[in-house]
Amino acid sequence: MRHAAVDAELGAFGEEGGGEYVEVGQGAGGRAPQRGLFADLFAQDQFADGGAEQFVRSIAEIRRCAPATTLEVLTPDFRPKEGALEAVVGAAPDVVNHNVETVSRLYRRVRPGASYRHSLDLLRRAKDRAPELFTKSGFMLGLGE
Repeated sequence: MRHAAVDAELGAFGEEGGGEYVEVGQGAGGRAPQRGLFADLFAQDQFADGGAEQFVRSIAEIRRCAPATTLEVLTPDFRPKEGALEAVVGAAPDVVNHNVETVSRLYRRVRPGASYRHSLDLLRRAKDRAPELFTKSGFMLGLGE
C-alpha cells in the first residue's frame, strides 16, 4: 500500500502549486497502478475545516484516475469542525482510520486536548453515515495500560 501525505505548507502530498490533487490521482493510476493508497494529513490544524477539503479533493482525483484503488484515510478528530467528517465519508474512501492511541484512563496524558469519547464517537458517526465503510483505529501499547 502506498502512503501519501498532505503538508499544509507545501500543499497536498508535498507538491507545490495547484495541481497536487491531479498529480496524486495520476500517481495512483499511473504505469504501475496502486492496489492500495493510505492518505493522511500533516498540520491539519492550519486548515479551517481540519483538512476535510484536502481529503475530499484528493479522494475525488484518486477515484477519477484509479477507481479500483483501495483508499484508506487517516483522519484527525475534526474538533470542533462541524461537517468535516461527513464530507470525508461522503467522498467515499474505502477505510476511515482514526487513531484512538490509548485507553480512556490514560487519554488526557497521552493526547492532551483530545477526548477519548469524541474519538470513539467519530468512528461511530463514520460507520452510521456509511455502514459499508470499514473503520479502524490504532493503539500504542506500553503506556501503563
